[in-house]
Order: sequence, then structure tokens, then C-alpha cells
Amino acid sequence: LGDARPRTYFVAFSTPSESRSIGGFVGNYALLRFDKGRISLPGFGRSDDLRLAAPPAGMALQLPADFISRYGAFDFKNAAGLVDPLAWKNIGMSPDFPTMTSIVQQMYKATFGSKIDGMILMDPYPLAKLLTYTGPQTVAGYPTPIDANNAVDFILRQQYLVLGHDERVDLLEGLLEISADERSHLLRSQIVGVVVSRGEGVGAHEDAPLHLGTEA
Repeated sequence: LGDARPRTYFVAFSTPSESRSIGGFVGNYALLRFDKGRISLPGFGRSDDLRLAAPPAGMALQLPADFISRYGAFDFKNAAGLVDPLAWKNIGMSPDFPTMTSIVQQMYKATFGSKIDGMILMDPYPLAKLLTYTGPQTVAGYPTPIDANNAVDFILRQQYLVLGHDERVDLLEGLLEISADERSHLLRSQIVGVVVSRGEGVGAHEDAPLHLGTEA
């Protein structure tokens, strides 16, 4: 947890209602930072924020040939042979989590010039579990508080029935931001509930990635 040096992880929030190979469409993200045991959330936003921040002409990355052959058409190879900014909306295309972690690390550095140490993928199920600790959350635009009992149904189904696209994006961002902020002090004890990978193997010590899995 950042003992030898600060560690920053990219938290990708996915929803299986919009199918992607990694487990769902990634529409929101957060930055989770560990520094000598202190936990903070220095950044939060949408995939569109990442797209707009990326170099407009594209990003020159080192991508595996087999990845390009499968997913290049999904904005990972534009006419100039670069990764298009729109690829930020397709970071869930491959089911190979270590490969996607490596690609997201490269994309983040090309977009912002700074390094991330890995990626955490969080779907509605661990989010609902975390709400058992934070308690119900009220978000603007939806009359019913979101809690551990209704969070999964809301994210997977209800939001598509009662809200328009822009309303869904705003409301989901609000829910995730509140929950992420509330959970930061609980994350040390609840880390088994999320996935952390740096694409180098499996481990739990300072210089190796955690790859612990989620519980549905």
C-alpha cells in the first residue's frame, strides 16, 4: 500500500448491461492512490473526459500484434496507425485483463504524461457490497436512495428504464463518486473485493501485482 513509494491505480467502473469482453462497458473511472498506508482518490471522471484529454491525432503505443489483429478496428489503430482517443471508450474490449492493464497504463501516460501502477476493475457487485458499509446514498436525479439491496438492479436494469442517456451518465457518476469517496477508508480491509493487476503475474507483495478477483 505505497510503503516503498506512492502507488496510483486506475479504477475502471464497468456495467455488464452493456456487454464487453472484460465484463462490461467502462463508462467511469477513478484514481486510487496509496502513499505509506494513506489512501486517497485524487481523480474521478468519465470515459469521455479521457477521450477529450487524449492527443487528438492519436497515441503511439506498443500493442501486441494479436491484440491489433482482433481489436484494431475498435479505435486501437486509426488511419495513421495510432490509437485513437475513442479507444478510451473501448478499454473493455479484450477479456485478457493483464494485457488491457498494460494498454491502459500506456494510454494514461500518453494522455496525461504520468504513470499509473495498475488497474482495478469494479462492476456493480463489489460496489453493492461496499454500500453495506457506507449505507444508502442519495444521488441527484433519482428519488430512491441507492443501497446494497437495490444497487445491482438499478445499475443493470432500472437506470435504462427510467432515465435518458445524459441523466444516466450524470446519476451513475454521482453514485460512483460518492461511494468511492465513502469507501476509501474501508479499502484496506476490503481489498479482496476488487481486482488489481499490473500485468506481470500474481502476488501480494510490494513489487508484484495483486490479482485477487471479484465476487459476484
